[in-house]
Amino acid sequence: MSKLTIDENLKVSRHVSWDHVREMVSNSRPFYLDITGPKKEDIDNLGSIFNFHPTNLEDCTFFSESPKMEEHRSYIFTVIHSIVYNNEKNKYESFDIHLFLGENFLVSVHDIKLDVINEAVNRVKTGGERERLYCDYTYYILLDCIVDSYFPILAYWGEKVDDIEEYVFDTSTGDETISKVIGVRKGLLALKRIIMPQREIIYRISHTNIKFVNDETRIYLRDVFDHIVKSCDAVEELRDNLSNLMDAHFSKASAGLNEIMKKLTVISTIFMPLTFIVGIYGMNFKFMPELGWRYGYFFIMFIMFLAGAGLLGYFKKQKWF
Repeated sequence: MSKLTIDENLKVSRHVSWDHVREMVSNSRPFYLDITGPKKEDIDNLGSIFNFHPTNLEDCTFFSESPKMEEHRSYIFTVIHSIVYNNEKNKYESFDIHLFLGENFLVSVHDIKLDVINEAVNRVKTGGERERLYCDYTYYILLDCIVDSYFPILAYWGEKVDDIEEYVFDTSTGDETISKVIGVRKGLLALKRIIMPQREIIYRISHTNIKFVNDETRIYLRDVFDHIVKSCDAVEELRDNLSNLMDAHFSKASAGLNEIMKKLTVISTIFMPLTFIVGIYGMNFKFMPELGWRYGYFFIMFIMFLAGAGLLGYFKKQKWF
């Protein structure tokens, strides 16, 4: 577990004690507190120092909550998801970030170290955007960093869809294309389940008069909402493109199958009259005039050749093959 604080003068302190946090609360000056990997005693300290609701503290214990925003008398509680690439599992995973925004404090709680938190801390401590710490504006910076982190992930899945497009129109691929489509479809579905619910949450934050967020900061939060809408639209566009590519793949496969069936039909049609002739002269009747003819065999072979060649020429003229 590690703790980080930023005071109103943008001074960053790492590995602070809970006594230090209590002192900052008692001073009634704005500050930001970030907690990584909290233990039970840390959750208990959060409850005793800030008087957070027990259900919110319980959420900070399990880290498996859906995105949500709750308004309380002295703070608002927000659960937002960050997406991180897991190198060991070779896939993207989502992690909860729990935010408590009050009049003079902003607390973020998460299970593991996250790059988006480090990015937000760097933006705050440089002072390029504000000369002092404002809790609601820091709240905006955190949400902005989290939502903007979705765009590289969307670009990654966009490249996956582009790769599938090459496979679809490559005649040498078959079942491999379907397996790739299924894999990307699962990834996009998981991404949709993470991003889509957060659109409603950020809409509530940016378009309603919630406590502890002033009108100026709300304008910035609307920009975050625009970004989350773009992310949602991008996910839907990728899913639509994937569906279109899947349809194109099946159309190509169907066209190839039709071509094979056409060739088999041509072969079967050519052999139909030949089989008919052979069937007639294969009957075991005693009196068949042609059987005693000296040139009967050659004549029948000639007739069969003409029938086959005639049908072959006709189909060729009709461009059946």
